[in-house]
Amino acid sequence: MHAEEIGILLKQERGQFLEFLSAYEYRRGGTQKKRDEELAREIVRVLSGMANADGGTLLVGVEPDRSVTGIPHEPNEVQSLIQAPQTLLTPPLSLASAKIRLGNLLLIKFEVASALEVYRVTGGRSFYRIATETPSLPAEQIQTLREAKRSVLYERQQPLNAGWEDLDQTAVADLTARVEDARPPENVLAHSYHLVDTSRRQPTPNMAGLLLFAKDPTFGTLAAASTSLNMKAPKGSTARL
Repeated sequence: MHAEEIGILLKQERGQFLEFLSAYEYRRGGTQKKRDEELAREIVRVLSGMANADGGTLLVGVEPDRSVTGIPHEPNEVQSLIQAPQTLLTPPLSLASAKIRLGNLLLIKFEVASALEVYRVTGGRSFYRIATETPSLPAEQIQTLREAKRSVLYERQQPLNAGWEDLDQTAVADLTARVEDARPPENVLAHSYHLVDTSRRQPTPNMAGLLLFAKDPTFGTLAAASTSLNMKAPKGSTARL
């Protein structure tokens, strides 16, 4: 199953929600593996930038042109790479990771959701994912980002009694077809757009998911009204697709 998922990802271009990272460095004198400390810092830069923005997937062991070159590091170094988001970021970043074998090549796949906190490299800067780039944030923009994330909290709430069956499956299928994503639709909405929680027994839409895809438009509206009794919706709050 992992190999199939990697195959799907390798057909996609780098972008807002997907990045490839090589474990090698290329110089005139030849090719050699990156030092594990250097590679770890590159990993946390991308992952913290994604967490500070809209989330996404990082494949380590893949070149920017999507050729698979693998990770040539020792097992203890690979483990330090996997733990880097917890050891090199403030606050520590929890996320899903997996070691994947494609033939004799090792890859690491990281998946991170958009976070409600602003992460920074310990003792360093905060980053933000924008299309294919992950620039550092100027100090004056960090507080603005924190305030923007508070508005996201409203959209990420999960109304009581809302379930996957409340979504218009035709509309969801139209979206997955339009973006040409072969993954199950609940995974597309969860991992690419953060509209569904798949950590439970059944996929559960959040407020933004209901407002966009509810089978009965009044369901999303009533859920929003009910939720606003407990939390005032921030002005200008919108789900981003």
